[in-house]
Amino acid sequence: MRIGIDFDDVIFDCNGSLQLWHNRRYGTDIVPSAITAWNLHELWGCSREEAEARIDAWYVSSEHEHGVPVRGAIDALRELAQSHELYIITSRPVRVKKQTEAWLHTYAPGLFAGVHFADSGTSNVATKGDTCRALAIALFIDDALHNAIDVSNAGVSTLLFDAPWNQGDVPRGVVRVFGWSDVQKFVNAMCRIRRVV
Repeated sequence: MRIGIDFDDVIFDCNGSLQLWHNRRYGTDIVPSAITAWNLHELWGCSREEAEARIDAWYVSSEHEHGVPVRGAIDALRELAQSHELYIITSRPVRVKKQTEAWLHTYAPGLFAGVHFADSGTSNVATKGDTCRALAIALFIDDALHNAIDVSNAGVSTLLFDAPWNQGDVPRGVVRVFGWSDVQKFVNAMCRIRRVV
């Protein structure tokens, strides 16, 4: 089975690393559990453009370079890669491809068949739903509700990694999971159903 996986806050502890950097640089005291909105400019009290500039600065920081995996991610990915084809499908800008691939080389070497950069906010780049369709992805995992909805609407089974910023009801076709052990159980169940059918 082909499985598409978001990078930030599904594999890479993005908000742990980003808020550590932000706290050091701007004197804030933000913990990831306090992030209840998707748009960080609201949390940081700045314009959207300023938030994007701060994120760009974080991408080249030591906090980003030394960011850690999400708990349980690497062991689960190693197990999944034994039987499935794994793809990263991220909304990160393609300009941080080098940093993203360097991190994957350190923590998850050889586990992914490809890394794809999708941005639903950019008209000339495919959305995650488009990318999943093009790659014939059977299952997709993300922490952003809007991306989960986009991929689900493309006809792909979708798991939403539970996070403070995606609380609330999820639409039909999206299943909320609470960690990598839930993902592994879902994949195993999906494979059993496919074998029966």
